[in-house]
Amino acid sequence: MKTPPPRQRVTGKTGAPPAGSRAAGLLVPVLVFLLVTGAGVAALSPRGGSEPTFTERAQQASADRARDLAADAAVLAAAAPTAGYAETAELLEAQASGLAPASPDGARGKNAGTRSGTGTGAPDAAAESTSPAVPLTPAEFLEDLRASAGRNLADAVQAEPGIARLLASVGSSQWQQAASLSAVLGLPVEAPAAAGLNAADSPACTEKPRGSAEQRRALLSAVRTEDRAVYAYEVAAARLPDPEALLAASREHAAVAAAATSALAGLCAPPAPVPPAYALAPEFLADPAAGIARLEQEVSVFYGSVVGSGGPALRGWAVGRLTTAVQRSFALDGVAEPFPGIPVEEQALPAAESTDGSKAEDTGKP
Repeated sequence: MKTPPPRQRVTGKTGAPPAGSRAAGLLVPVLVFLLVTGAGVAALSPRGGSEPTFTERAQQASADRARDLAADAAVLAAAAPTAGYAETAELLEAQASGLAPASPDGARGKNAGTRSGTGTGAPDAAAESTSPAVPLTPAEFLEDLRASAGRNLADAVQAEPGIARLLASVGSSQWQQAASLSAVLGLPVEAPAAAGLNAADSPACTEKPRGSAEQRRALLSAVRTEDRAVYAYEVAAARLPDPEALLAASREHAAVAAAATSALAGLCAPPAPVPPAYALAPEFLADPAAGIARLEQEVSVFYGSVVGSGGPALRGWAVGRLTTAVQRSFALDGVAEPFPGIPVEEQALPAAESTDGSKAEDTGKP
């Protein structure tokens, strides 16, 4: 059975990128996020300066790809106004602006220059082309969008934390757009590979835990986050028609919680204490379909924070979990975001899932 239809903020056709995508409204808060976290990377080194780092090259290449893809989507939108390309172009334009490296005076904006290519725009392949843009077919655009998403997700695993979180966010958004367009066009699109967690197969534990403190705290919070999602989905399934898809999602969240628990055991860390139940907010009980959509948005924020602060050992896994949460959230409420997993309002952050572990408080709200 299918997941219940969206109950809130649905502005587009089923399976299509919606006209109500929150692109313009999120751009300014994301730029503030970059400044506050120090995630901004200066413009690529001027002539005679030092070589740009991997992170700088990844950020620039991602901005170039987003700009090129936005131009292609605008061309396709002119030919097929109802296919969802205009909304995709809006998201990509917001991403290009948010990714644009700061100039020496600290200003941000759209990059000038010629097309850099979108299909394989890895940091080491940022050479620009002087040839004019060639109109793409829908299948070619879809492949370029998918390739850009995959490149961003892969680069997020290696980049410095702040930009890693931004690349993972943009990659997750672009993958969601590719998956949505593929459904509309009836074309296949390959899902990005996701990293797993190391199971508890390490040598016998001693008194001293293994791994970094940030890694252990992130895994403890992940167990609580996933267990909360399990409970919320089970409650929603009991209150909504066609519960099978909700119960399947609950089982998937339970599997992730089990994997995180096993990884904690491999680090010789005590298991995360999990309450028998959670108090659900009145608005969740009044509209469970919208409630679990909000839940997945909060899950994406949590995994975005792990990408930025959970340590390199968890980076690839957190990127995959972020992408999954973005897909689920869109399937539930039909709202596409240019920067999912990056908080734009402080109250949207679930306190219990803080990766610092020092002031985590269980609010009981999914």
